Amino acid sequence: MDGKATPFVCQLMRLIRRRCEGQEVWVGLDQDRAHPCTSRETKRVMRQLKLHYVSLPKASPDDNPVKTLFSDIQLMILDNSNGLDA
Repeated sequence: MDGKATPFVCQLMRLIRRRCEGQEVWVGLDQDRAHPCTSRETKRVMRQLKLHYVSLPKASPDDNPVKTLFSDIQLMILDNSNGLDA
């Protein structure tokens, strides 16, 4: 998406729903202001699309499995890259 604001998050949720049509979908979200825990519009769109969400802890990588996963991926990319700006 072109940004992190509420309209872009809602657009992403619609895309997820189209790709996972007919399936129960749970989305893990951090504490960004555009996410449903703080944005009424995103919360409304997710209810409308029948998407569920889990709010991940703020600023706590030990409690946030997504941060841990992506840090491992980032390290793997950096370790296996010959590029100067990996």
